[in-house]
Amino acid sequence: MEAERAVTELAARRAALRLQIAGELRALWWSLAQARQQMALAQRREQTAGTLLADVQRRLREGEVARLDANLAHNEHLLAQADLAEAQAVVRVGEQNYRVLTGQDAPSMLGDEVATSVAEPDATHPVLQAASSALQLAQARLALAQQTRREAPELALHWARERDDSASAYTHAVGIKLTLPFSSGAQVRQDGFAAQAEVDQAEAELVVTRQRVAQDVQRERAELQQARTQLARALTRRDLTADTLRLTEKSYALGESDCPSLLSARASAWESGTAVQRQRVAEAAASHD
Repeated sequence: MEAERAVTELAARRAALRLQIAGELRALWWSLAQARQQMALAQRREQTAGTLLADVQRRLREGEVARLDANLAHNEHLLAQADLAEAQAVVRVGEQNYRVLTGQDAPSMLGDEVATSVAEPDATHPVLQAASSALQLAQARLALAQQTRREAPELALHWARERDDSASAYTHAVGIKLTLPFSSGAQVRQDGFAAQAEVDQAEAELVVTRQRVAQDVQRERAELQQARTQLARALTRRDLTADTLRLTEKSYALGESDCPSLLSARASAWESGTAVQRQRVAEAAASHD
């Protein structure tokens, strides 16, 4: 019985460890996904800034804009290039970290991940199974200790070789001593106390584990709700800044607004787009925890 409980407890611990590693892997991948989204936005920003710079330089040659506008557009392009280089470096580090952990290249998507609702923990939760198996193993050890009412028999063997003087022949003697305890000894009682203490500790750890898992579920629900709320706000702001950017671009093309106004509108659109991507990753990550 104790051996079976030990095997079950070991399997449960392995399952809990796999769950922990899977969580670390998911966190690493979602961090990489965020970096990839940021790099994609940085690439679009760099392309847009390059297109604007070419247009402003053409207008400068034709005398339609001042050199100040050309300098601003050039500076915007340089900033976009720097942001792109930084985003690419972050992606490379994330991909390298994933490769070190798994030995494989990071996928574009997590293959078996399906967004699910955060459910109440049950007895099949690997962490709860590990704590429950540890309690069952401790209980099996206590039952075995309670069945052992006395100490184990002791067998002692004594062998002697001696002689009276140097002229005498050696004599050999062999002695056997068998001790059969008839009552519970101190060692048996100590083993029983230790087994009971192990059971008490395992019961307390199971209670704490249940509370911690329940708290984790509540925290994950709150994080998911917050991520969805933040995503909705970010989408609204992105739509507003995108509309403002379209109006500003039309106004700039007609000569009704200057380059600083256009750059400001593009900066706001870039910021809101970044926020949307960040909140989308956060919402997806919370859905898969």
